[in-house]
Parts: sequence; C-alpha cells; structure tokens
Amino acid sequence: MTLFQNPNLGLDYYCIACENFKADPAMEELKCQGLNPNRPSGTDRVCFPDSDGLTVQLSSVRLESPIVVLATLGTEDCR
Repeated sequence: MTLFQNPNLGLDYYCIACENFKADPAMEELKCQGLNPNRPSGTDRVCFPDSDGLTVQLSSVRLESPIVVLATLGTEDCR
C-alpha cells in the first residue's frame, strides 16, 4: 500500500496484475466490452473506469519488491 496526500478520503484506484498480460489485446477486448480504456504512453498498463467510477489498472506481474511495484503503479498517467 502506498499513501498519497489527498483531501478526499477513500480508494482512488486498484491494480490487477495478470500473468502473460498483453496490453494491446486487453485494450481491444475492453473496447469490445463497451469500456473506455487508455494506455499511458510507453507503458504496458491499461486503465479504465469501473462501474463505481474507480480507476482499474491492468498490468503484468512484476518480480520486483511489492513496495517498489506499488510505488510505480500510480494513476497520475492514467487520467
């Protein structure tokens, strides 16, 4: 878990790490499902809003320390 200073309390986004994740097919499937995904330039991450308005981030599984992974998976570039 990482904490960022924000005047609004609550959950901002969540990330689902997927084995064998490929961003391009994920983008295509999400569009087919009627969602509005975006892919931050130069990344292998895909972001889209869920039905509650939270940002969902899909990413590949990484072998780094969980602290490092959480620190690098911010949503600033997903908006």
